[in-house]
Amino acid sequence: MVDANFTGTEIGFDDRFQAIVASARVGWNGKVGSVPLRLWVGGAYWHTGNTARSTVDVPGVGSVRFEADQGPRNPWNMTLGGSVVLSRRWETFVECGFNFDDVKIVATGLTFRF
Repeated sequence: MVDANFTGTEIGFDDRFQAIVASARVGWNGKVGSVPLRLWVGGAYWHTGNTARSTVDVPGVGSVRFEADQGPRNPWNMTLGGSVVLSRRWETFVECGFNFDDVKIVATGLTFRF
């Protein structure tokens, strides 16, 4: 599976924030005993670095201009995940992302089918 997302937003700074996040995963879809299970490994690229610039009025000081760079030091990270079908209507998943530097992510979810 391969996916990509481009996002642009204005959150009150001088410039728009933009981000590109892309990932690829490969995995196994099978059963352990009678329990449906999916396991995967992959990688992701986060091009999310932006600079927040603006001017604010500080009482007693006046107009202050600031600029702050933000984003990951290392845009590449690995992913490991899995999902388990609990019943005909319920499924759960967990995915971990990391790069041994500045990214540590855990995403989890519960799905109900009706």
